[in-house]
Amino acid sequence: MLVPYAPAPQQQANNNANKMVVLYKGRNAANTSIPNSNDAKGTLGSSLGVELADGKMHKVASRNTPLPAKITQTFSTADDNQTFAIIEVFEGEASNAKDNKALGAFQLDGIPAMPKRQPRILITFDIDERGRVSVTATEKTTGATSGMGIRANRSRLQQVQPQQARVQQVQGQQARVQQVQPQQARVQQVQPQQARVQQVQGQGQVQQAARGRAQRNAARQAFDQYLSNVARAINTNVSQDKRAAVEEAVLDESSWLENNPNAAAEEYNARLSQLKALVNASVKA
Repeated sequence: MLVPYAPAPQQQANNNANKMVVLYKGRNAANTSIPNSNDAKGTLGSSLGVELADGKMHKVASRNTPLPAKITQTFSTADDNQTFAIIEVFEGEASNAKDNKALGAFQLDGIPAMPKRQPRILITFDIDERGRVSVTATEKTTGATSGMGIRANRSRLQQVQPQQARVQQVQGQQARVQQVQPQQARVQQVQPQQARVQQVQGQGQVQQAARGRAQRNAARQAFDQYLSNVARAINTNVSQDKRAAVEEAVLDESSWLENNPNAAAEEYNARLSQLKALVNASVKA
C-alpha cells in the first residue's frame, strides 16, 4: 500500500513492510493523458485507485474521466529497506478501500533496500474506450515492473442506455397516437409499447445479477492473489517467531477458498481483511 514520497519526519512509522507507500506529493507527481471532450468515446463510471498503507482508497482515475485515458502517479515505500510491495486495485467512491469493489492485486519485487519514502514507484492506469484496464507498477531506479489486466465491465462506462432511449421513443410515439388516432387505435398501440417496457425492466434485472457475479469473482480473485503473494514472501518478510502462524493461516484460507468458489463477495472481503491484519502484525520490523 501507499505513503507520501516527500520526507515527513514528523509522521509516525508504519510497520506494514509488505504494503506500499505514501503518495509522492512533489511537483509533476501525476502524468495524465486523456482525449479532448470531442474525441472521448465514453467516460469512467466509477473511480479506480489503490489502497494506501492506512487503508484509505487513493483515486488514480476519477469518475467521469473521458476515455480512453492513461494516468500515472508516483508512490514510495512505507518502511525502511522494503524490497517488495503489494498493490491492491479497487473501484468505487468510498474513502476506505475495503468499502469499494476489489478488482485484484499484484506484487512488485525488486525495490532497492533504501530508507522509507525514497524509492519512486510509478503506477499507471491505462484505460481504453471499452473500459478495459491495465495497471502497471515500475520502480524508477531499477526498472523492475509488474502489473495486471482487468477485463471490461459495462458498469465501468457511463453511456446512454439504448433500452432507456427506446422507452423514451415509445412514450413519444404514444403521445402522437393520442393526437391523431381514435381511442381503440391508441389502446392497440400502447399494449406492445408496455410489453417493450417490461422487456427493458427484465433486462435490467439480468444486468444487476451479472454485476453481482462480477463483484463476487473480483473479490475471490483478490483473495486468491493475496494468498499467493503472501505465500511467496513468508520466508523473507515474516518474523520467524510468527512464521508458523502465518503459514497455517494461509493453508487454512487456501483450503477454504478452494471449497467455497461461490461464496458472497462480502465473505471473501471479510476473510481477506482478517488475513491482512495477521500478516501486517507479523512482518519484520
